[in-house]
Amino acid sequence: MQVDKFPFLRLPTDVMKNVLRTMDGDQLISYSLISRATKQNVIDLKIKLRFFIFSISQTHEILLVIHELDRILLTFDENETVNWNPEENEPLRLDNPGIVEVKCSEDFRQGYIESLFLENRGISVREWILHLLDIFPHPMISSLRFSEGCNRFDISFIRETVEGLNVISTRFVRLSLDNCYKLMIETNKLTKQIMINSDLMPVEYLHKIVIQNTEMTSFNSRMLTPEDTIPFRIDDIMANNSEFILSWRTVSSDKDLNRFLKLWIKGAKPHLKCLVVGYQQGVMKDQLIIMKGISCRVMGKDERRERPYPTVLPTAVVAKEGAFVISRKDGVEATVYIPGGKFMEFVVWN
Repeated sequence: MQVDKFPFLRLPTDVMKNVLRTMDGDQLISYSLISRATKQNVIDLKIKLRFFIFSISQTHEILLVIHELDRILLTFDENETVNWNPEENEPLRLDNPGIVEVKCSEDFRQGYIESLFLENRGISVREWILHLLDIFPHPMISSLRFSEGCNRFDISFIRETVEGLNVISTRFVRLSLDNCYKLMIETNKLTKQIMINSDLMPVEYLHKIVIQNTEMTSFNSRMLTPEDTIPFRIDDIMANNSEFILSWRTVSSDKDLNRFLKLWIKGAKPHLKCLVVGYQQGVMKDQLIIMKGISCRVMGKDERRERPYPTVLPTAVVAKEGAFVISRKDGVEATVYIPGGKFMEFVVWN
């Protein structure tokens, strides 16, 4: 683009930046596509993202989270993909999406503002991802999410879209575990973190997933009613090779947890750093059963230990007054914390 044909580029740099900072996210994205110069203008704003989320369900979506409430959502060819019947047609490829809907919100709890529709510029979904990672400098895709409806898309297309990109976590929502495993293998993306928001069935595929050398696995049921919580057994824990196992809103036997602690004391799961199990409504954990037959001491009023979860979230695992301290023969210590009887938090500290 010639500067004399776009007077805005002739403004002093400080003035230009101030004007750009007043723009909504959808306007900034549209502006960044005009030329190399306008793309660099947006890069120079140094807008940092907290999360970059690529979702595949009935549509392809990219969610950019700038801070807790400020978000930008891009949806690719929604009318075409939602109406696509995977049972009657070949798997769908969005090589060059015709329409990209962009909408933003300064407070997503109040909904998104009016959408901006960008027509086809010959840009593939992968090129969109690379462009967004450039203008909002971010080193990776924070989460690759698969949900109901993702089977309408060609898996090889998804693999090509994320090939070579740094993806931190993979999340599966309301998919059977055999589908989760198939997607994980065929997209060739073994990420550091795996999150499953689904029933843990069929169980043989759960073990195929958790034996992967991931840093963290997280399980979370829909939690519509107490009956929706997913079962979590000692076999599931022992088969899991992750350093962090977070099993939220799950049903687990107090006797199983007692067996797990005794096995750990004997030397099992030496690489495990943190295990969280439970946090379901209506079912309280009995710490007398969980700690039965285990030598321990109780942390005092002034004692407190913290360690961060392996995510970019500013949360921490905390052990404090009332937590039980146990140890193996090699001197490695762990704490067992059961706050309010809602869940058990097991943390290794050495």
